[in-house]
Amino acid sequence: MALLAGMAALIIFAICVVRFTGGAKEEIEETPNRMVSLGKRLDNGTKLQFKFDLGCHMLFAGETGFGKSNEINYLISQLASYAEVQFMIASGKSGTDFLHWLPRASTIAIGPNATDKMVDSAIGILETRYAVLMPGGDVDTAEGMHSLMTAQRKVTITNELPLIAVIVDEFVEYMNAPDGAKRARKLHRIATTGRAVGIVLILATQRPSQWSSPTDIRENLPYHVSFRLDKYGTDMIFGKGAMNNVSLDRLGIPGYGYAIVPGELDPVPFIAPEVSEAYCGGIAWESARLRRSLDKSKHLIKDI
Repeated sequence: MALLAGMAALIIFAICVVRFTGGAKEEIEETPNRMVSLGKRLDNGTKLQFKFDLGCHMLFAGETGFGKSNEINYLISQLASYAEVQFMIASGKSGTDFLHWLPRASTIAIGPNATDKMVDSAIGILETRYAVLMPGGDVDTAEGMHSLMTAQRKVTITNELPLIAVIVDEFVEYMNAPDGAKRARKLHRIATTGRAVGIVLILATQRPSQWSSPTDIRENLPYHVSFRLDKYGTDMIFGKGAMNNVSLDRLGIPGYGYAIVPGELDPVPFIAPEVSEAYCGGIAWESARLRRSLDKSKHLIKDI
C-alpha cells in the first residue's frame, strides 16, 4: 500500500509539472540569467557581456556600414531563444535591416508613421501594466512616480509578463516630423517609466547631437554603444571628455566600437562578430513559436 501511495504521489507530481511547465522550454516560468555579449573586449580579450534585464535601456550610434545594425541584430539573436523576451522592432527611416526578424518579433514597423503606431502600442502596454501591477501609482505626479520607482525592482519577468524590448532604429528620423516634440516625449516616457513594468527601450541613430537626440532621452539610456563616430559624436554618447585619451583612428574598422555597460565606468573597446541576415533569419524561424502577441500590437506595420 505504501508503495502504491508513493507511486500515486509521483504521478500526481508529474502531472503538475507538465501542467505548469508544459514540458517545454518556452513554458518555463522564469529564466533568471539572460547574459548577452556585445563582442570581444580589446583590452583583455574576454567577452564584453552583461545581464539583459529591467532597465537595460541602450543607445546605439554610428555611421552606416560600420556595425550599428549588425550589433543590434547580434543582440536580438542572443535574446530570441528566451520566451520571456518579446520584441517590438521599428525602423524610423523605412529601412529593412530587421525585417528578417518578422517570424519572431511581435511587431515590425517600417517607416516613421508606422513606428509611431508601434510606439503608441508600447505605451498602451505600459499603461495597462501600470494599472494592473501598480494601481496606486500615477506617472503624472511626483508622489506617484516615487512609489513606482520604489516598486520597480519587485517586478518579476515571466512568460505571462514578458520583458519587452522596444527597438527603434533611426529614431531621429522618427522624431523628424511636425509632431516631433510629442514623439520625443513618448520615447522619454518609455525610458523613464518602462523599467518599472518590464519594458526596455533600445534606440539607434547615425549621428547623435543635442538637437537631434534630446539630452533627456540620452541620459535615461544608461548603456551606450558607438561605432565610427567623430569627437563630437563620442562626446554626445559618452559625455564630454570621456574619450579624450582614446585614439579614434581605429574606429574606421567596421565592427570596432566602444561601449559603456554595467560594471564599466569608462568606454570599453570591443570588436563585434558579424552576423548575416541569413543567420538571423534562421534563428527567427527556429524561435518563431516563442513569439507572443502583445495586446494591440500588429505583426507588421508599414507606411503607405
